[in-house]
Amino acid sequence: MAERPSALPPAKQGSTAVPDNDNHTRRIHDEAAAIARQSAYIRDLVARSCEILKQPVPDTFLGRRTHEPFPREPSSSPEDER
Repeated sequence: MAERPSALPPAKQGSTAVPDNDNHTRRIHDEAAAIARQSAYIRDLVARSCEILKQPVPDTFLGRRTHEPFPREPSSSPEDER
């Protein structure tokens, strides 16, 4: 039976099977840190969005009267009532 070729070259004595182990570990650490930053940003964004959604919907109808107008004082001349 013939020996099957391996995708990785045989490991040398005293070395690890993964080449550039420090570089690989650093890349994993950098990716994990980036994911943590993105997760924190998304959590903050969702929290701010929830606060905005809790606020009442603004009323944009300009003709709506939400308060009573101030009462006018009676005047003696008809021109003052305009």
